[in-house]
Amino acid sequence: LDGVDTLLNIETLKFNDKSVTLTPSATTVTVDDLLKPKVLASSPTGELRDAVLSSDGRTAYVSSDDGYVTAYGSLTGEVLGRWKVGVSLTGMDVSADGRFLVVSEYEADNPYVLNPQIRVHLLDLATGSVKDYVASGFGSDGFHDAAFTSDGKVVLTQAFLNGSGAQPLTTLDLATGVFTM
Repeated sequence: LDGVDTLLNIETLKFNDKSVTLTPSATTVTVDDLLKPKVLASSPTGELRDAVLSSDGRTAYVSSDDGYVTAYGSLTGEVLGRWKVGVSLTGMDVSADGRFLVVSEYEADNPYVLNPQIRVHLLDLATGSVKDYVASGFGSDGFHDAAFTSDGKVVLTQAFLNGSGAQPLTTLDLATGVFTM
């Protein structure tokens, strides 16, 4: 995988020299190297939802169900940054240049209306600013994982649509803000 988040909701991301693991309890993130695994982050209150490494492997970004993204030094565990991005975050990915982090929401703003709105957040890691993209008509579940594509778009996954079967991938064009299936 060499520094690239996959579009699958997996428990361990493996790289050449490290792996990032979310525990089954979803309250601890560990960064393991070949010689000495260590706990990088623990959450006494919230549930940790996703973890990705920067392309150089020096920073681990962790999303949580309380709407925060926290950056940790992968060697020291030191908190490098913490941003309130949304409400209940799930999947995310860091851009190839390390400047942006895309983060999806776990559920729609109001899942009980006819066309609920689902938010995807783009965090500028240099400035801390957050830009929201809003999708309507994509069901009541939020997006569960996100991945940058080589052309600067974002591919998003969802759970099954009301139990009816697999949900197609959704693409977000960051330049236009348009979501397509």
